[in-house]
This record gives sequence, structure tokens and C-alpha cells, in this order.
Amino acid sequence: YNQDMRRLWIVIFIVCLGVGGWLIYDNWHWINANFLHRYPKVPDFYLQDYLDKYHALAEFSGRPLVINLWAADTPFSADELRDLAKIQDEFGDRLAIVAINRGEPVDFAKNFTDRLGVSSRIFILLDPKDSFYKAIGGFQTPETLFVNREGDIVDHKRGHMKLNEMRQRVEKIL
Repeated sequence: YNQDMRRLWIVIFIVCLGVGGWLIYDNWHWINANFLHRYPKVPDFYLQDYLDKYHALAEFSGRPLVINLWAADTPFSADELRDLAKIQDEFGDRLAIVAINRGEPVDFAKNFTDRLGVSSRIFILLDPKDSFYKAIGGFQTPETLFVNREGDIVDHKRGHMKLNEMRQRVEKIL
């Protein structure tokens, strides 16, 4: 009897886990759409670069903008930062890419981006309080916003992207 009940509970657990996973996967598009509905514009920011100079969102107005939130301790951030630098090289002045570090010490973040060779190729800002991530309802790192010339968030990608996916999303905002 105990072994049969144990098996039953295991089956119930596995079914619940499967149903929960399906519900999360099925609703992922809704979660993204709900974010875009509630936050159609990019939240303003006033963040510091590696040279202690502060920058605001207004500096990028009138240009399509890719805003990537990253942390050196996140597995996919290195790949994405390298790919974002390639995208910036490819699209040049037609696009601005801003990579916002999520709360890591300046030296740590700079050493990381210097090692990757991206420090001078994309616009890097520091967010010591992680306020921008919180303002966009951050859920996963890396996270990327694709913003059109008018400042509307056209797309919000949670998690890792490969280079071709980045290109496709950038084409939507140009």
C-alpha cells in the first residue's frame, strides 16, 4: 500500500510539474505583451559610464536603440556583448547600443568588457543600484530592449540571443 501511494504521489508531482511548465511556456508571450502594454516607452535613466560621466536617455533620442542589461557573472552575457559589438560595427550610426551593467563594481565590469574587447565599441553604462532593471520589470539576465526612433519599446527579449536573432530584431526598429 505504501509503495502504491508513493508511486501515485510521484505521478501526481510529475503531472503538476509538466502542467506548470506548459502554463509558463504558453503564457510567456502574454507576459512579454503585458510588459509592452504597461511600459510602452523606455524608462528614463541617468547612469554613469567608465569615465564617471553621466548619461541620460535623451542623448539617444531620434535613433533606434538597443538596451542590453548584463552582468559578468551571467553565463551568456559575454557572448551577447561580443555579438552586440558586431551589430554596432555592422549598423554604425544608424543604431545606438547601450549595455547597462547590473550592479557590479566599476573595476570588475570594466575588466570584463576590456577582456571581451567591447569597451570602446558599444556604449557601456553602470547601474550600481540596478534601478533600470527594476524599472523594466527585469526577469532574467541578459535582457534586451529594442526601441524605435520614437522611444517606443518594440521588442523585449528575456534571456540569451544569438547574433542572427539580434540582427532580425534590430531590423524591426530601423
